[in-house]
Amino acid sequence: NRIKNVEFILGDVKNEMNRVEEVVEVVGHPDVLIVDPPRAGLHPKSVQHILKLSSPKIIYVSCNPTTLARDLAVWKESYHLRQVRPVDMFPHTYHIETVALLERKK
Repeated sequence: NRIKNVEFILGDVKNEMNRVEEVVEVVGHPDVLIVDPPRAGLHPKSVQHILKLSSPKIIYVSCNPTTLARDLAVWKESYHLRQVRPVDMFPHTYHIETVALLERKK
């Protein structure tokens, strides 16, 4: 697609932080960070690493409202929760995805 101003890093945050830090050194802090953790949520170290990245916006995609709330609580001093949207990706089941938009406090 010839887009050159985007860097995708796929993997577990706690295992990929060295790569993330290398990218930050080269291109700067991300404008938007998208995380889509497993049902267990983000590892506590990952939550802290993400906080250190100081991204102006975070999009958090979650399949578990309990772990979403737990992870967002850690960021409440630094980020505003702007929007939360449920997404019915699996019709006729009780499973639902939740997409949360956070913006860094000034």
